[in-house]
Amino acid sequence: MTEVLLRELSNADLDWMLANGQHHHLPAETIICQPQQQPTDVYLLLDGAIALTPPSSAPNAGSLPVDSTLTSEPLVTLTDGELLGETALLNLPPLGLEARVLQDSTTLRLPYLVLQDKLQQDKAFAAHFNRAIALLLSERLRRMYERPERLRFTQGRSAKEAMFVLGEMRDSDIDWLTTMGEIQRYAPNDFLVKAGRSVEALYVILDGGFAVLAAEGARNPLTLCFACPIQTASTMDAITTLSKGEMAGMVAFLDFRPMPVTIRAAEDSLVLTVPRQTLAIKLLQDLSFAARFYRVVAIQVCNIIQTVVEQLGYARQTYDQGKDLDETEFEGELDLDSLQQMSQGAARFNWMLKQLGVAV
Repeated sequence: MTEVLLRELSNADLDWMLANGQHHHLPAETIICQPQQQPTDVYLLLDGAIALTPPSSAPNAGSLPVDSTLTSEPLVTLTDGELLGETALLNLPPLGLEARVLQDSTTLRLPYLVLQDKLQQDKAFAAHFNRAIALLLSERLRRMYERPERLRFTQGRSAKEAMFVLGEMRDSDIDWLTTMGEIQRYAPNDFLVKAGRSVEALYVILDGGFAVLAAEGARNPLTLCFACPIQTASTMDAITTLSKGEMAGMVAFLDFRPMPVTIRAAEDSLVLTVPRQTLAIKLLQDLSFAARFYRVVAIQVCNIIQTVVEQLGYARQTYDQGKDLDETEFEGELDLDSLQQMSQGAARFNWMLKQLGVAV
């Protein structure tokens, strides 16, 4: 992943990171952060490897059991060019994983508050950096999709997460999507995305739901592309679902490789379709929109990864006897800012439906 940041960031962006970051050597077996602990800095891994693993200690009493077959290896291994600490930048809860250095590593450590201020003040930097984060996260997710046995516990995310994502956008963004999009209907078992094919649009689910299917083991993209999609889908396992308010096809604006998954309607559904070329032009011409869009992509992908971790049993927080309730964060708990953002997202989604004349 070395080339992602070098390709996506301008020389001015890289110079700023170098001027504001600090090189930091991490010996092997160093624990950078504990489960449920939000890093106070963002780390760019320059050389080495960092494993995101289940906690080394036993889970808290009362938590759901962790699958013992998955605790012997990292869920994700970060390599050169990857970032750690992106959840804080995206205003998301930390992953319930331990970040452990596998071998002597060198990082560029960027203070969270300094980086956050830069993202807010410099839209060009934000567009470049948010796109890089989304690319790195989507590659992690792609690696997970290539091993669906690790995703067998994954379930659909709640509607509040979709509304939280929409809350990141502006009224003008929703208005543009509504104006440029076209409503399409999908009957049960219709294909929205076929494995092995590129994605030709951004899809906003207005009503209904879709199943995300992944093949067992490694699959040749050409085989997936030219095989009968119905037969191929019958051999795939459902790993998650998409419901109204969520967006499909967002990763296609980052990665032009064929999709490793199939997305198929689980019920009668309505979808707002925005052509990829139309959105690509918008992203090039409007840096503020691009900064928000790529942040939304990163948040949605990170939410999927978070769901995987939670369903595997690593991220649940339970009540610890002797600890005040107001000091304990429980799964699904939202702070006031998140509630406000979710409310804004719901309002924008309802406005979108009204503008499109969709009654659901």
